[in-house]
Amino acid sequence: MANHIFRKGGIPVLASLAPDISLPISCALDAKHSEAQQQAAIVLHFRMSISGFDDEQPVALLYHADNLFDSGPALQPAAVSLPQALLDQITRNKGDLRILALNLKTPSVVRCPRSTGTIAPQKVPDMRFRQLVGLAKATRLYILFDYEWLHPARASRFLQIVSRPASLSAFTAEDHASVPLQQADWTVFSPDTDATSEAPPPAYADSFNKRHRSPTSSPRSPPPKRVLLSPAPIFPLSPTEKATPTTVSPSLSPRPLFQPNAPGFEEVLKNVLEKLMPSAPSIEEAEMTQDLLEHTTDLCNTAQVDFQEDLEDHKVEVTMIKEDGLNDINRLFDDKLEEFRESAAGIVESVECEVKLERSLLAREREQLEQERRRAHRTRFGDEFAIDRARRAASVP
Repeated sequence: MANHIFRKGGIPVLASLAPDISLPISCALDAKHSEAQQQAAIVLHFRMSISGFDDEQPVALLYHADNLFDSGPALQPAAVSLPQALLDQITRNKGDLRILALNLKTPSVVRCPRSTGTIAPQKVPDMRFRQLVGLAKATRLYILFDYEWLHPARASRFLQIVSRPASLSAFTAEDHASVPLQQADWTVFSPDTDATSEAPPPAYADSFNKRHRSPTSSPRSPPPKRVLLSPAPIFPLSPTEKATPTTVSPSLSPRPLFQPNAPGFEEVLKNVLEKLMPSAPSIEEAEMTQDLLEHTTDLCNTAQVDFQEDLEDHKVEVTMIKEDGLNDINRLFDDKLEEFRESAAGIVESVECEVKLERSLLAREREQLEQERRRAHRTRFGDEFAIDRARRAASVP
């Protein structure tokens, strides 16, 4: 059973050919790991404006585990000089930015819309498209991401993929005819989309918080042959994966619709087949019935495994959403508390100023009263002295 290391659809990251993440391109990082089969792969998802389509189309660069070199620690602390607005697009909560260095044996596998010719951008020049082609041709690239997106329960699996890829293998190839995306390499891109331009990168739009519509094909003139596309999974799919529920609440204990190992399952299926057959089955019909029974059992087992896989991924995603919600509440509480502290500090400062002013006024009034008392005392003393002199003068013969 394979699980997403991060949330489904990936996490927002910045990818670059330079160790300092200069001239980065925004994309989404995804990783999938099968513990039972010891298979793993890393994927970079892009939304690109492609010639012949009105809406942006999904393009992915796929890095199987067996294409990664064991070149020591792949995670490095981030020491980059990028605009804060750009870093805010990939940061979760307080942020713990790391740089993931991928050292490849061969360039990546490219998953792109099916076409009878090469893939070209809608408008030329397209710096973002040139950056994509550069990453597709590279055997060394760097990815800036926030480590806080990694759930602690999946950390060991992720570290195994990026630090010990030799212990893992690639996912098996899927039937390309049954999926809307073709598998190719960097040569599928138009030759005039070389990534050597020194032009400045485009303005980065915060596209990770928007939900994209399913892309639809609307050929221009002349209309090349295109296939109606919708975002497709990069990894091999089972025949029942499209119907697998992905929004089951983790608080419930869902039960699979089919339980092929349940008592009486085979007997019920045989009874149904016997009723549908007009006569006793021949040896060939019995063999066909047995094959059908085995195939049905395999499909049910696959559906059950896929269901459990999606359920586990959903639980992890719900846990991360819950953590983000709690962090948002705590952040809001901290902001309000800080506002209250600042307001209280302002009130205290205002009160202290008023108290100081009142004390100053009281001190001044006291001083004035003391001066008046002294003046009155001197006046009274002078009057008494004058009266005493007058009395003495009157008593002298």
